[in-house]
Amino acid sequence: MLPENIAMRAKAVDQRRFQGTQGLFKILEQGGWTVKSRNSEQVQERRVTGKGFWILLLVFLVVLLLGLFLILMQREKPSPKPSLSAWKADVVKQMIVVPVVEPLDATPEKTPIPEPPATPAPTPPPPAPPKPQRVYEVKQGECLWGIAARPEVYNKPEMWTALYRANPGVVDYYYQKDGAPFVIINPGVRLRILEPQEVQKLQAAVPKKLWILQLSVNRNIRFALTFAASLKGLGSVVYVMEDTLGGQPCYRVRMGFFADKEKARVMAGKVTKRTGHPEYSILSASRSEMETHLPFPEMQSTLSES
Repeated sequence: MLPENIAMRAKAVDQRRFQGTQGLFKILEQGGWTVKSRNSEQVQERRVTGKGFWILLLVFLVVLLLGLFLILMQREKPSPKPSLSAWKADVVKQMIVVPVVEPLDATPEKTPIPEPPATPAPTPPPPAPPKPQRVYEVKQGECLWGIAARPEVYNKPEMWTALYRANPGVVDYYYQKDGAPFVIINPGVRLRILEPQEVQKLQAAVPKKLWILQLSVNRNIRFALTFAASLKGLGSVVYVMEDTLGGQPCYRVRMGFFADKEKARVMAGKVTKRTGHPEYSILSASRSEMETHLPFPEMQSTLSES
């Protein structure tokens, strides 16, 4: 039973194959092909016309020739000439811009060297404050000679004239005894003390020519001192000088100092008006008198008439 089923199935397969082959042959015959078919039973040969085949072949050849023709024409076609504007534009694109370099001078310009900033002038130091004025208060029984000899003053008794000239008008009595100055000052008087350098500078400024008044010559010292005390406050220095007259000591009362004789005469009139004493002499002052009794210039105002 089994072999019969297999034989039937194989026959069915062959039948289907044959039908498929017959369909394919029909399609080929329509295209102009000659198809030979065989089977186990018969061989059929069919010839069909080749019109379709030659049409396809002709179309293929035409397309091939047209392609070759287009390729040849593309190669032989001359390139179009560029227009003038396009040529100029192309030239401009290809131009290389070269920067213009100015020629160097034979002598290069020198770069000015900046001047350094001006150094400000140093500020001068402030002036030193003036030293406080030294003052000495006179005690009972003291004289200028002894005061100048004190260590806190000048430590030199011969500088008593610096005290005398720096304090005109405060000395009540003055005279020389045995060649030494004898000056009596009331206690409590405050004496101005100048520095030695200032004294030296002022002493060098002694005028060359001055005039004095000689008002009296007395042998009595007390009368001379009393008369000199009465002349204070007239604006000039009054002093008593010890001298000799006929071999006897005498005391001369003098007043000074005047730039000319006319001013001396004016002062003599003031003395006469105050004391009633009309006698006087106008003399040239000696240098020793000026160095001893002439007040320092800035002290002259203290002698103004009170």
